[in-house]
Amino acid sequence: MVRLNGGKVANLIAAFVLALSVAGAAEQTVSLDEAWARVQARSPALAQAAAAVRATEGTLGQARALPNPELEFVAEDLGRGAVEVGVTLPLDIGGQYRARVRSARVDQTAARLEQAAARDRTRAETLRRFAAALALKNKTEIADTLLDLLRSSVADIERRVRAGAAGELDLDRERIELASLEVEARGLARGYDAACRALAALWADTPGTYWRPAGSFVRPAELPGRAELLALLAEHPVSRLNQNWVEAARAGVSAARAAGFPTPTLFGGVVRATETGQRTTLLGAATALPFFDWNAGAVRAARHTAVAAEHAATAAGLDLEAQVDRVLSALAGLSEAIEAGHSTILPAHRRVLSTLTRHYQQGAVSVGELIQAQRGFHQASMELVDAGAERASLAADLLEMTGYETAAIKE
Repeated sequence: MVRLNGGKVANLIAAFVLALSVAGAAEQTVSLDEAWARVQARSPALAQAAAAVRATEGTLGQARALPNPELEFVAEDLGRGAVEVGVTLPLDIGGQYRARVRSARVDQTAARLEQAAARDRTRAETLRRFAAALALKNKTEIADTLLDLLRSSVADIERRVRAGAAGELDLDRERIELASLEVEARGLARGYDAACRALAALWADTPGTYWRPAGSFVRPAELPGRAELLALLAEHPVSRLNQNWVEAARAGVSAARAAGFPTPTLFGGVVRATETGQRTTLLGAATALPFFDWNAGAVRAARHTAVAAEHAATAAGLDLEAQVDRVLSALAGLSEAIEAGHSTILPAHRRVLSTLTRHYQQGAVSVGELIQAQRGFHQASMELVDAGAERASLAADLLEMTGYETAAIKE
């Protein structure tokens, strides 16, 4: 008999409890809403966008700062002659201060719009990755179900071969189908694990935790109208960022013009003669003489850059409208396909497979017809899952472009 003291027993119990907790935490389910909550709390991409906004606050504060004065001290003959103390103050003229602040404000606006766009972009990516993982989960379950059916079919054919009611060729054909599906099922399982890890990576989770998606693809819902989406598109951060490019280019024109003005300086100081003690007040001003360089080339370049930015913003807006039209058209087609798949196609395949299975057992049809029915049911089931995942991906595209969120996955 092995005797354990109280301390060892306690340690073993603690280790056992810890092992159970680790095993329980190794695989957890997560809904789409829960996944998004985790992303909002821990996403590096969202944290980066927020930090960029805070950085522009410092840049704007720096742009508002006035130039520092310069202190000058001159001593003649190591202090035995005159001693001069003065202050030189640079001046912002020609709109230099306004141009500097305007550029900083444009940068801050861009950072805030990018933060809002990053939120929709990350939300859309969460939906895409969740849908991809959910689709692979469903396809794995479909493959497992069909595997059970094929294994049962192989066992039945083996009995029929032994009884002389079926030939070895029938058995070989069914074994080929089974082996092919087993390879496909293993590939789906590997893809499912990778998709789950990709989902958890959005909130920087530890590699040892496996999050499994919980939910199902919804049947197609009513789609928004084109006019509604285009109105949302015009106010979305992505579109406003395009316009902010134009504002940034125009601010560049102002900055180039301001840079063409010289920066004058004012000087004030006191000179004290060491021998006599006499003090003399000095006042003066200095400025560069822009005889040769008024920054005209930079101003001209900035103007053309602003024109180019306007054309780029127009082209980007038209491209976004075209993408919205493409997504709406694809969503409409997928909605019809999904509805037909659930209401007509998949039930019909299920009835055909059930009928042919029964007829094969009665010897009325060949194993080739049965295998064809099994393939048809399997393919229709997989295609329906793929359609649901593609619809969710298109819904994510719509969310990223317009901020409109259409139901694609339910708990």
